[in-house]
Amino acid sequence: MNRNKTPSIELIGLESTFSNRSTGETTTNSVNFSTKKKAHTTGENMFADQKSKPKTTWQKIKINKLYRLKDWNEETYSDILNKYD
Repeated sequence: MNRNKTPSIELIGLESTFSNRSTGETTTNSVNFSTKKKAHTTGENMFADQKSKPKTTWQKIKINKLYRLKDWNEETYSDILNKYD
């Protein structure tokens, strides 16, 4: 039984990471549907010898629709990334 007592399980968050293979620069986006916030992190480098100092910016997001596990399909992940990226 889920804590919201809704008939299906709702997605609470999603994270995506993009790494440039030639430069090593990494960008991460994390969306939290519960808090209605998105974190965008840049400045990490997977090739760097030294520890990098990433920069994270937070942004409030408007959520028009909750995503439910029972409705999930192949396009859902792309739809969410396009909408909140």
